[in-house]
Amino acid sequence: MVLDNQQKDYQLCNRVYMTANIHALVSDTLGWAFRLLDHKNIVTHGVDN
Repeated sequence: MVLDNQQKDYQLCNRVYMTANIHALVSDTLGWAFRLLDHKNIVTHGVDN
């Protein structure tokens, strides 16, 4: 019974960790995409705009 609870805790922690990793990956990707768009805007419109 105790082992079963530990297994559930482990799975929950694993899921939370995976979710956090996915969130980090998504935010990294979005940040990179926005930087790329910003860079394109600067190249297209010049720094003054």
